[in-house]
Amino acid sequence: PKVKDIGNYILRGKLWEAAWAVRLELHLNKSQILSEYLNRVYLGGVAYGVDAAARTLYDKRPEALSVAEAALIAALPRRPGALDPFRDRSQAKAARDRVLTTMLEVGLITAEEHSEALEQPLGLRREPPMGGVWHLVRRLNPAPGALTVTLDARLQKDVEALVRGMVASLREQAVSQAAAIVVDRKSGEV
Repeated sequence: PKVKDIGNYILRGKLWEAAWAVRLELHLNKSQILSEYLNRVYLGGVAYGVDAAARTLYDKRPEALSVAEAALIAALPRRPGALDPFRDRSQAKAARDRVLTTMLEVGLITAEEHSEALEQPLGLRREPPMGGVWHLVRRLNPAPGALTVTLDARLQKDVEALVRGMVASLREQAVSQAAAIVVDRKSGEV
């Protein structure tokens, strides 16, 4: 679009969002809207909703989370990809700590609870679920507990390392992405 059309495009988008907000408020009360949001918001990896995030990150139900664990999940909607704690623990911890400080400032937790929560490590499960192939699970978007895959996690890791090496060797030629398909020569399975 031309530069002068961008303002109209943005305005149309905002009007559409406002219309949907009014429609939601006509059919749902505030508690229902919040519940719908918390059950659907993307929180990184394969986690859509607070329950999925609690299970993915901590292998717990939301009501069993500590204050520090809940604060990490509360930080995720802003930047779920960048704050993925399995990829960058330091950014995730910094975001969690900011949420904890905000909770203290608005009176949701005491100074003692704040101090204790800041001292806690992230305490994540040992590794991401699904053997680290979140991209596949996210793409398939299964219902909770409804996905069965037969992936060789070791082979997946080896192929990813080969692809990273190939991309690195081709950077001077402006290559920044690659893909690989692995086929079993005996069975023909992909």
